[in-house]
Amino acid sequence: AMDLLAHMLVFNPAKRISVLDALHHPYLEAFYDAADLVLSPPFDFGFDIPDDKLTREALVSLLMEDISTFHPEVVDVGQEHGYLPPSAFLPPPPSKSPPPANRSGTAINEA
Repeated sequence: AMDLLAHMLVFNPAKRISVLDALHHPYLEAFYDAADLVLSPPFDFGFDIPDDKLTREALVSLLMEDISTFHPEVVDVGQEHGYLPPSAFLPPPPSKSPPPANRSGTAINEA
């Protein structure tokens, strides 16, 4: 048990024991059944903001938005500290053209 724990607590993730290797370790080998193993595809940690626009402030705002989904009470604290919404870092959406105006300057659909 101590050997497995020592391998799992290695700080450098590149040198840390993998999950599969840990399951094959003598301490856990009796509990390992390949039929129970479900592999998931790698998780995409990307954001909707391009990497060249992902500043520290943008990342903090994205994280605050995600946190507020589960803990809405945090939103007020974030606003107190001046965190901007993620939309502040995205290009503005295409603007709609104003409705055509008649000679008096009134929009046609308002007349």
